[in-house]
Order: sequence, then C-alpha cells, then structure tokens
Amino acid sequence: YEDRVDDWIENGIRTMRVMKERDVNEAPPGEQVYEGGLVIPAWVNDRLFPYQRTGLQWMWELHRQQAGGIIGDEMGLGKTVQMSAFLGCLAACRKSKSILVIAPATILQHWLKELAVWAPGLRRILIHPSGEIG
Repeated sequence: YEDRVDDWIENGIRTMRVMKERDVNEAPPGEQVYEGGLVIPAWVNDRLFPYQRTGLQWMWELHRQQAGGIIGDEMGLGKTVQMSAFLGCLAACRKSKSILVIAPATILQHWLKELAVWAPGLRRILIHPSGEIG
C-alpha cells in the first residue's frame, strides 16, 4: 500500500490536472489532522477546493458517528473527487478495512479514474461485465 502511494507522490502527482478555477490568492493548507485521527496529506488537501475540504471533514464526522449522509452538490463540483479523497485517507489511516462502491454503470470508469488519482494506494476491482477482458 505505502509503495503504491509513494510511487504516486513521486511520479503520478504531476499528472493531476491543474484546476484553473482555483483562487490564486488561497494559500495551500498543507497536511491536516482531524479530531479522531484522520490525516489529510498535503498532496490531497492542497488540491481540493475549500468547499471540498469542508465536505471531506463532514464525511469524517459522519463516519465517526457511524451515520450516513448524501453529497448533493451540483454536477461538476467534484463529488466523486471528495469521496475518492475521503476513501483514500480512510484507507491510509487504517480507519476502514474494506470499501464497496456501488455506482451506475455509466460512471464506473469515472470512479476508477478518480480513485486512481485521489486514492492511489487503494486496490480497485471492477465487478461488472464492462470490466471483462475480451
């Protein structure tokens, strides 16, 4: 796991797209540790928009309460990014043993792509006919 994350930080992180919508005056917040021990590494936290950081913290608070929630932002605001970053941080901090994502078939590849970017240490397995080889 750590090898996959280290490789991503060393080689893959530069392939992350640059978001031109970012506020150029915002100082990157760096690593953050939430109450209860969830660590958001700087390489993740610095690339999230402020509202996505708020969403990630909210998901952590729900997780600690063993409660569920729904991210209901508009299209294009990064719901999958928020969730992928959260799941990656959970796994990195050993706060979750396994994760099952159930999504419509039309966005399965999108989920795999975002998980590869925001949670590079996670092993991803697609269980759907579209994931079969030949």
